[in-house]
Amino acid sequence: TQFCTGSSVILTGNVQGQAAQTQWISVSGTLPQVDNPPNNQYDVDIAGTYQFHAFSSLGCDYSDAVNVIEVQLPVMNLPQQVDLCPQSTVSITAG
Repeated sequence: TQFCTGSSVILTGNVQGQAAQTQWISVSGTLPQVDNPPNNQYDVDIAGTYQFHAFSSLGCDYSDAVNVIEVQLPVMNLPQQVDLCPQSTVSITAG
């Protein structure tokens, strides 16, 4: 799962059947643990590995993990001003 720098991604844990408790954990500890999040969702704005846990009423722990990658935005160096004559065209390349 990926997100662009300056934004975030919402992770959603899917549970088949009923879970007595759910939990999102940042494996690296960069974000706080969230117990029983609304709709099993976790809003993530830091790259890393995140685990979703669903606990049964008997205490059984079912879990899965997802790796979240931050994608850097491209750098754009466009000119401040471009002068054109009527009926002419100009090509601007970003990068």
